[in-house]
Formats: sequence, structure tokens, C-alpha cells
Amino acid sequence: MLRAMAERGDKFANLADSMTLQKAGKIATGRLISNCITGTDKGAMSAKILGSHHALNLWTPDSAVGLIVLNAPQVAIDNKAAMLGEPEQSQ
Repeated sequence: MLRAMAERGDKFANLADSMTLQKAGKIATGRLISNCITGTDKGAMSAKILGSHHALNLWTPDSAVGLIVLNAPQVAIDNKAAMLGEPEQSQ
């Protein structure tokens, strides 16, 4: 049994060596698109995985939580009092 597993593993290793990562990515993406269209696994899992694809990146939040501003824009510095509702200080 272990010998059969090793032979099968060698077969997959040789297949992986025979193609570029770009080609493998295109095959995987094509398969996911096909699964979504045909409804394989009802398309749900394939759609979720496809949406996570680096080129699509559909599942990132619209807002950045915990955003830290390292350099405030000059317009914000100039209008700080007005923006914060504080009385302006005379210079």
C-alpha cells in the first residue's frame, strides 16, 4: 500500500514539475469557473475559493479597521480647530 502511495506521489510530483506555477494557476482558476457555472458542489465552495483568488480578491473588507495615520495631510493640520470643533487660537 505504501509503495502504491509513493508511486502515485511520484506521478503527481512529476506533473507539478512539468508545468509552471502560472499554468497551474490558470488550470485551477478555470476549474473553479467551470464548477461555478455548472453548479458542481452547487457552486458555493468553488465561488468562495474563486472569490479569494489574488486577482479578484472579493472578500476583503471595504474599510480599513484600526487605520493609523502616520502623517496627517497639511490641510488637516491647518484646519484642526475647525475639524475638532475647538475655538481657534490666535497666533
